[in-house]
Amino acid sequence: MMVRRFVATVGILGVSAAGLGTGAVAPAGAATCYSGTWRMTEASANRVVKTPYGRLTVAPVPGGVVRLTLGTGTWSLDVDKSFSATGSGPLGNASGTVAVDTIANGTFKAKPNGSLAVRISAASGTATFDGTVNGTPTHYPYNIVKNDVNAYFGIKGKAIPTCSAGPRLSLRFKTATLSFVR
Repeated sequence: MMVRRFVATVGILGVSAAGLGTGAVAPAGAATCYSGTWRMTEASANRVVKTPYGRLTVAPVPGGVVRLTLGTGTWSLDVDKSFSATGSGPLGNASGTVAVDTIANGTFKAKPNGSLAVRISAASGTATFDGTVNGTPTHYPYNIVKNDVNAYFGIKGKAIPTCSAGPRLSLRFKTATLSFVR
């Protein structure tokens, strides 16, 4: 249960890609940014996530692929990405890697202030923790549900988009910033 809760809390966190500007999309750039397929290049820095078993620090590891496809008011996400995870809690120290293989989709609506209102409709796939908990080797796979996608990636609620040359797209959510390129 500790590993599942940890992974769910990691959310697109580990995947949480980041380090981008915070300006809103200009109306002229909206059509370009709100359409097509984007590849994630980075997510927010290491994050400390709270679980019922203690706090775990998670961070994306190099490699893997995260693709975001934006349609007319719709989005889909295809994830094959790993995250490192370390922490301690009542069950002891935990250290390992979480591999996330999932797809998700939902809707978004552009607001007059330049932000986006993002909702998750569905998700499926698996996440697997491989590592140790209190020195005991642990392998724990579980099925992904839509709340896990929000936990891993922070994709839900208000997002501040930024478009730039490249083309590049940044989505800054409350708990994560995701960076993409075409």
